[in-house]
Amino acid sequence: MKTLIVTDKDSKTELSEDLLVRLHRLLTDQGLEIDSIDVGRDEILPCRGCLLCLTRNNGQCVLKDLATDYRRRIDEYCAVFVITPIVFGQLPSHIKNVVDRGVYSHKLHVTIGNGTDATEEERSTFRDIIVKHQGAADIVHPGLFNEVQVHITDSPEDNVTICGRIGRSL
Repeated sequence: MKTLIVTDKDSKTELSEDLLVRLHRLLTDQGLEIDSIDVGRDEILPCRGCLLCLTRNNGQCVLKDLATDYRRRIDEYCAVFVITPIVFGQLPSHIKNVVDRGVYSHKLHVTIGNGTDATEEERSTFRDIIVKHQGAADIVHPGLFNEVQVHITDSPEDNVTICGRIGRSL
């Protein structure tokens, strides 16, 4: 089985790199194959909201970029992990573009925010937005997500705890 890890190319920190190493170790120990997307600004176009992917193109987006390639293979992934900074309580726009364009797993979708600079209000907003965004998608497309997890890390100790929780979900 395969997993996909989406990271923010423009916002790497020691903490996010530590999490990435731990997550890679966890997934390989579980015998899972790992694909990665390291996304920077302007590498993935925003969804146009044209709905042609749903009405005419059999699930394929009319935009052709990095997200298109991964979206085509999405059924191969048993889990998708998004490692991102928290920006004013939300995902950075280029990471949100990845999710909006359908690069997620129907089985397990995990979003991990780096909260070292985030206030408690921003953390709460981040959790709420991720859960509600995925929940709203499930109303429109029942069964779209089997499990959605949202975690926030502040330290290497948090990374250990998060990987332990993820390990129990695999």
